[in-house]
Amino acid sequence: MATGNIGRPGVGVNPLRGQNNVHGACDMGSFPHELPGYRHISGDEARASFEALWNVKLNSEPGLRIPNMFDAAIEGAFMGIYVQGEDILQSDPNTKHVVAALSAMECVVVHAHRNLHLSLRAGRYDPLARRVRHARHRDGAAT
Repeated sequence: MATGNIGRPGVGVNPLRGQNNVHGACDMGSFPHELPGYRHISGDEARASFEALWNVKLNSEPGLRIPNMFDAAIEGAFMGIYVQGEDILQSDPNTKHVVAALSAMECVVVHAHRNLHLSLRAGRYDPLARRVRHARHRDGAAT
């Protein structure tokens, strides 16, 4: 707003996110209620275009968001989670709720990169791999 970048073509508000590349993940459709490009899963036209592209039938009901997954785990209806690129204990405001949910699950997989580890790693879970290598390009982008 201070630079006048609102209300003109090609400009807008670009919020900075608190965690690594979460904006890009949302752009590509990682929300449980949106397809790539922020197209809602309940939209018949949007869903039909991705069904044709991916050659699958998509459910019009959105999936669970992380807090809903935790609630379902505590209720015994959600049995496992694969966590990649996020420390869910630091992201969620209710650490005790997260611990209860993770403890209720049968399978918790944490894909931790070099500088990002699940806070509960201190002996609670069995490590599948102590080190995971990833490529870093010359421009600094991580893959």
